[in-house]
Amino acid sequence: MKGLFGKDQKLTNGQTVKVDENYIRDSIVNPQGQIAEGYQPIMPTFKGQVTEEQLNHIVAYIKSLNPSAASTTTTTAPSNTAAPMTAKSSPAAAPAGNQNTAAPQAPANKGGNK
Repeated sequence: MKGLFGKDQKLTNGQTVKVDENYIRDSIVNPQGQIAEGYQPIMPTFKGQVTEEQLNHIVAYIKSLNPSAASTTTTTAPSNTAAPMTAKSSPAAAPAGNQNTAAPQAPANKGGNK
């Protein structure tokens, strides 16, 4: 995804589209709508699984991977605060059965004093 924002993307149907906020959002909620050339249509839809705010954050992140895209305008303004991610709302939630909800801890210093 690095450097993709703002570029032209050729689709399997022969059309070319600009990779902008709308294209990214549509690709997340309706991935079968515009399939990038060279890719198989295997991405599942995330419609109803991510909130509007989470979509804004994903778009902002992908946009940030292209430094020259910083000067382009956005169609939806990202929120100033991030929504807390929970196992229910996170598309990359922990596997079922993993009850550890604590933040990961840094490994112990194994090279320390003896």
